[in-house]
Amino acid sequence: MTDAVLEMRHITKRFSGIMALNDVNLCAKRGETLALLGENGAGKSTLMKILSGFYPEGSFEGEIWLEGKKVSFANTSQSEKSGISMIYQELNMHNELTVAENLFLGHWKKNRLGTIDWKALQRDARRYLDMVGLSFVQPAAKLLTLNPSQQQLVAIAKALAGKPRILVLDEPTAALSEEESDNLYAIIHKLNSEGITCLLISHKLDEVFTHSDRLIVMRDSCVISEHLTREVDVDSVITEMIGRELENYYPKQHVSLGEVLFEARDISVPYPYNRAKNIVERVSFQVRRGEVLGLCGLVGSGRSELVNAVFGKLPLSSGSFLLEGKPYLPQDPRRAIRSGIGLVTEDRKADGLVGLLSIGENLTLSSMEKLTNHFGIFHKEKEKQACGRYFDKLRIKANSMDVRVQALSGGNQQKVVLGRCLMAHPRLLILDEPTRGIDIGAKNEIYKIMNSLLAEGYAIIMISSELPELLSMSDRLLLLANGKSLGVVSAGQYTEDEIMKLVTGARTLKNIREG
Repeated sequence: MTDAVLEMRHITKRFSGIMALNDVNLCAKRGETLALLGENGAGKSTLMKILSGFYPEGSFEGEIWLEGKKVSFANTSQSEKSGISMIYQELNMHNELTVAENLFLGHWKKNRLGTIDWKALQRDARRYLDMVGLSFVQPAAKLLTLNPSQQQLVAIAKALAGKPRILVLDEPTAALSEEESDNLYAIIHKLNSEGITCLLISHKLDEVFTHSDRLIVMRDSCVISEHLTREVDVDSVITEMIGRELENYYPKQHVSLGEVLFEARDISVPYPYNRAKNIVERVSFQVRRGEVLGLCGLVGSGRSELVNAVFGKLPLSSGSFLLEGKPYLPQDPRRAIRSGIGLVTEDRKADGLVGLLSIGENLTLSSMEKLTNHFGIFHKEKEKQACGRYFDKLRIKANSMDVRVQALSGGNQQKVVLGRCLMAHPRLLILDEPTRGIDIGAKNEIYKIMNSLLAEGYAIIMISSELPELLSMSDRLLLLANGKSLGVVSAGQYTEDEIMKLVTGARTLKNIREG
């Protein structure tokens, strides 16, 4: 337990002359969970990509030692053969392949005839899917039929199938429910007991402090400190991460609420693959100007499907919407945007951003019509002025608006998605997991932006799997379970524990009110 299984010595990495890692040293012990903490851009993922062979030998300075032997990797395959598996924040899998094919891609078992042994493939896939709590998923199912949290668990199963001695997890619970996260950490603890080392990158400090043995804090491409997790507190680690004290973790400012801006009446939404059944069943709610309405429920409760129906991405089975008291029926996202509805998607890489385009080009994607005259000519100067306003207002950290979005940190990418929505001048802003996968400092900036928008009269519908965030930043909560409404309550009316009991079905509102 005390012997070093991994040492990374004096690692230095530059991108186009810009320092990404500066003389970084890391030592991981057999059978421990070592957490790497720091803001986006601190160098955590870059360091792990060097370990995984994504950045090959020769592209960085320094040495990697495994169990006392110096090693070098020309590619990810060599790293995997040495017993290192990495689960990336952006999943590296193929939607058109089956779950089983994704699990063993490139490592398929063959029979005596030299062809793929499909029966063995299905059998082995079943074992690893059961291990991560996906007993209900068929190995023969196409990956694209699974939701994001299920795909994340498949990626974890894929890593386990490689039988690693070192497992690297980059934001592994970002798309998972609390129950799924608990299941994952139970797996990690079991792996630790078997001598497998886990390197964990996570912005969820509650998970880090509950499940890690040691932690390393990085800032500005350097290692700032190392601690035994049990010997340090959250506040001091946050200060080390961001280089300053965070005055208020959730800086919610309550503003005077205006009139009802948006209303949903008895909304039902069908399953995408089975229109005969509803994934959302007769849900009603209102949201006022200056208000944050939080949608609270487990993954699969219908939260994202409900807001996607509001945005015109999914059809209705029944029910109606009112926007400022007038009937509103979005037939597609373009019409929703024209009507004054904005959506910040839960998957900014898949739905929200075009990585190869610049910041400015991404900002204008939702407002092209407003920047084009009657003759179809695009106003470049008008675009530059509009982009400049939101570039400054959202404090996007980049040298200029010409920088490609893929070069930005997660927090700044999220600001670009938010800015793109705001440039279309919405009245109702839907935030679906707005702080997923971004660091504490960037989260705090997003919260302050929300406050300023509320003061300007916006209404916000917010989805978050982080219950403390939802309780702290919302005014009211719409509680959802299995696609049905359990009721709307004040955000400060119940504790986290009581809310979890409600959305899991362990208690009812009547039970809790009666004590």
